[in-house]
Amino acid sequence: MCDSPVDIVFVLDTSASIGPINFAKQINFIHDVVDMLNIGPGTRQSRVAAVSFSSNVVFEFGFTDDQNKVDVLNAVDKINYVSGSSTRTYAGLEYVHKTVFATGNGERPGIANVVVVLTDGNTNPGHAPITGLEGKQFTQTEASAIRSLPAYVFAIGIGSGVDKTEINGIASTPSDTFSILVDSYDVLDTSVIKNTVLTRVCEVVPPPAPPAPTKPPQRDDPDINYAFVIQLRDILRYEQQNIQEKLPSLLKKVNSRVKIPSKISDLIRKIENKFDKANTEELKEKVLREVLLLSEDSTVIGIHCSKFRIFSNNLYNFVCGQVTNGVVYELEKFRSSNNYTFTELTKWVHHIVGLKSETFSEHAMRYSVKSLLKNRLDMSRKGYSFSEQFLNETYTYPKMGTNKASSTDNLAEGCENPKCSKQKLKTIKCCQQIQNLNYQLQHEKEEVEEELTQEYKENQQLSDQLNKIIKDKTISDKELSDLKQKYETVINKLQKYNTRNINKKIQRRDTKLETINKTLTNEKEKSSFMEESITQSEKEILVLKEDKRNLQKRISYLKSKPELFENKQNENISKLRDENKELQESNAILQEIIEECTKIPIFKTRKDGSREFCDEMKKTYMELISLGVSCNMCSNVIKSVIKNMTGQELNDMPEVTFAKRMALQANLMAKFQLADTILSKDSANTLQFDGTSKWGEHFFTFDITTSEKTYSASLMDLATENSATQLNATKALFNELGEIYVSLTNEKNPEILTKVISKMVKTIHNTMSDRGPTNKPYVKLFEEWRKSLLPKALENWETLNEECQQSIIDIHDFYCGLHLLTNFADYSNKSLKKFEEISTAEKIGMKTLSQFSNWGTRSESAAQRLIRSCCNLLQIHGCETAGRPQQFNAYLFENGLKNYLVPFRGNRFNILFQNARAVYGHLTHIQDFIEMYGTGNNLLLSVNADIESKIALAGVRALGLVDVHINRPLWKLLDCNDVSITDMSQYYQKLHDSISNLVQDSSPMFDENYQMFENYPPEKDLFGFFALHAVEENNEELDVLTTQALELILASILSVIKRQLVDHLTGGKHSDPNEDLMLISQSVPKTNQSNESNFGQLDRIKRFKPNATTAHIEGMVLYVNNKTSDWLDTQCNEADIMQK
Repeated sequence: MCDSPVDIVFVLDTSASIGPINFAKQINFIHDVVDMLNIGPGTRQSRVAAVSFSSNVVFEFGFTDDQNKVDVLNAVDKINYVSGSSTRTYAGLEYVHKTVFATGNGERPGIANVVVVLTDGNTNPGHAPITGLEGKQFTQTEASAIRSLPAYVFAIGIGSGVDKTEINGIASTPSDTFSILVDSYDVLDTSVIKNTVLTRVCEVVPPPAPPAPTKPPQRDDPDINYAFVIQLRDILRYEQQNIQEKLPSLLKKVNSRVKIPSKISDLIRKIENKFDKANTEELKEKVLREVLLLSEDSTVIGIHCSKFRIFSNNLYNFVCGQVTNGVVYELEKFRSSNNYTFTELTKWVHHIVGLKSETFSEHAMRYSVKSLLKNRLDMSRKGYSFSEQFLNETYTYPKMGTNKASSTDNLAEGCENPKCSKQKLKTIKCCQQIQNLNYQLQHEKEEVEEELTQEYKENQQLSDQLNKIIKDKTISDKELSDLKQKYETVINKLQKYNTRNINKKIQRRDTKLETINKTLTNEKEKSSFMEESITQSEKEILVLKEDKRNLQKRISYLKSKPELFENKQNENISKLRDENKELQESNAILQEIIEECTKIPIFKTRKDGSREFCDEMKKTYMELISLGVSCNMCSNVIKSVIKNMTGQELNDMPEVTFAKRMALQANLMAKFQLADTILSKDSANTLQFDGTSKWGEHFFTFDITTSEKTYSASLMDLATENSATQLNATKALFNELGEIYVSLTNEKNPEILTKVISKMVKTIHNTMSDRGPTNKPYVKLFEEWRKSLLPKALENWETLNEECQQSIIDIHDFYCGLHLLTNFADYSNKSLKKFEEISTAEKIGMKTLSQFSNWGTRSESAAQRLIRSCCNLLQIHGCETAGRPQQFNAYLFENGLKNYLVPFRGNRFNILFQNARAVYGHLTHIQDFIEMYGTGNNLLLSVNADIESKIALAGVRALGLVDVHINRPLWKLLDCNDVSITDMSQYYQKLHDSISNLVQDSSPMFDENYQMFENYPPEKDLFGFFALHAVEENNEELDVLTTQALELILASILSVIKRQLVDHLTGGKHSDPNEDLMLISQSVPKTNQSNESNFGQLDRIKRFKPNATTAHIEGMVLYVNNKTSDWLDTQCNEADIMQK
């Protein structure tokens, strides 16, 4: 701890490059250094101030006369991190120079001034109208101005990005003492650096000088006359300027020494009151000087006391001998205005004039002061000059002992020797006491009479005022009653017309108008259509009338010749009978053909004469089972369909065992299809694999992707989940594929089987996974096993050179792009949790309510909790008991909107970011809905509490911005068929570089036109897009919190990219692919979505068929995904395959 007192200012860098975590370490450093200082209000104690800077300067706290260590440490801990895009060091130093160390702001003369500057970068004016070079020059200029105060400047540069030349230019000399460079903020927050800084401060600060005797401050009378002040006031009033703000600065320009009171209105009032009594320009200027003097310091008693250097802080320890009437007059005014007693006034005068306390009593002083006040009043009535002349005269002190001494001398004259009789001495004392009592009684009588007269006047005035008040009150009571009634009426009307109700009424009115307009348009269209119909009908009526006339003529003609009509009718009847007979014969023939064609085959005859179910029946059973029909229901389904479609009744349908056998056959058929596809083309294929744990079991799935499509290969359960077990599962898969292929194409032969397996494994040149903890070791083991099979797959293996062999041996491992988004979500949640802890030490959102103190998980951020709770409350697949999706959808429908929230679980890759955008877009809808329906359950109550937290909303908004500008464009790239896995390297590098820049300054993401990838602009038609980018005019705090949360999220995303996309970034093995790699990797998908789809089908089938075996489920998945039924239709030997 320093023994020497010091006035020390800490200047903190809060630019965006620091970040909240390093800023907290900076605060810890200042806290611990301050804790080692002797801080207090004493002259031998230190004081502390703090200023922060980035784009703007923030004055955190300054020097005060009553500083103590506890308050200063609390003030340091409360310094907030307000990130800025610029580093304007010169602005922070200028504020220290011109404001913190300005006279009157707590800086003490004779105490050493110290400035400690902390920064991690160079001066950067940002968007200011000055260049970076000019900014650096300004920094050096301001640092030089501080050093010339004088002050000692310590400059601490943190990290590798600091400019050593600039740091040395800021610091005092020698630079070895005042310039300190540290490697990082972790090093700064160590006891070694803290002790080093404090030791150097203590070494350069001189020891305290002995306390100087207290002297009244020397003041210069300002030379500003009254006319000038009033003229300035009138000009500012005419220009409609703020007099309180403008007048002090103008007076300072005229005379920088003048002290301006805090309220200019008080100064003007005092000048005008005293100026009325002044009659010359000289006296006017004197009035102004007096008022300004009285306004500048709280210790000033008056202008006469100031001339004698008498102030309120030295009334008991200052002696000046003779004083004027003005001094005593001002002391009396000071006593009465501050409620001091006459005893105190008597003591002040005794000390000031240097008299003993026994010289005169309090009563004598009271009488003397009253006489002085009366004389001064008489003089002021004659004129201001007479009053001033009287106040400048020497004060005459009351002489209490004069009469007493003369009486004693007269009585003692009769006693010639020194020893007078005791009787005479007693007589002398009695006379003295009587004289003192008479004196006191006389003065007390005068005081009582004066007080009674004053009280009578005051009572008379109060009586007149009371009568007037009673009279006014009678009138005002009635007016007040009327006004209250009118006020209540207006309030009742206004309650019906609040902003929300008015908006709703306007909205309902607009909706009605829109409906009326639509109805009117429809009616007009109907009217037009009816007119056209009437016109058409009139035409048709005319045609019908003409036809009617023709028919009437025909009837008349036929009636005139009945025999002709009968002959014609008989001919028609005979003709119709012949045609009917022919149709009946044709119908009989067709019925026989239809019965023959619609006869459903069930059995077929084998070569040995036995019967079996036909291939069509087998294929039908396999397709029904793969579509989810249970084995018990397949026969009933087929019979029902045939009966309803053809009317036939089928008998002798297969039993349940046949259906179960067809389920296994579907599995075998799909695997034979896969083996046949792999072996028919010698291309570079990709093996995709993934694992999961469900219902206490470990499941593993394989997919094989060729240059044409992806095939599901296997879905199995494993006892353990490690790389060796996974390799054994892979061997079992290829052995099964080989056995099925050999058994359906050739007789079983071990040599042929080994060769077939080797050829299939040889086609695997790439792997795709989510890079779980066991995946990398598994790929190594698979590569070694594949290498051992290559000589059996290639007959000319031994003749190949080493380079060619190595190119065939190499396995190219790729990472799933969708799992990258999953990790984005996990790390973003952790970053938001840390952001909330840094932003406030208090609980936020629903955690502030007692009933929710134990709800949720400790690892979940308030932002994710708000998103999840909104989905549970307002989404159709949310909470079944407390959810309100139907009511919310109805509310949105009434307002012409729809619900954009999706289930929080399920599509897990981008669900957090997508729902964050939807929640922020629905923000006002959710608030209005809760206000309308109330908080009737805990879920509604928790959402209402979380949605009121600005910290939680800032996290939601930041996640929504990531969805719009990062995740959605990246998802489009992963879903684009024209972009290959090797093409993704350039996009991954662009993603890395863009986020690296955004971590330093995230402001571009608030621009709705910001575009990260070329040809992939932001989707502005997304719901919530414009709400995320809207500028919060009245809520700057939310914008600042969103920026901080966004930069923390981007920093965590950047760490995920660096770790998981290392192969695709600069220097990685896929960063600059050659032609061979581009050719071999054509079959590699960009994601492992097919594996995830297999697990999704597993979940669905297990829900409907909880007792189904894994082999049964595997057959269903493979048969459907590989479209085996369509493949069988294309095979010319379908019957042979089915038979085998």
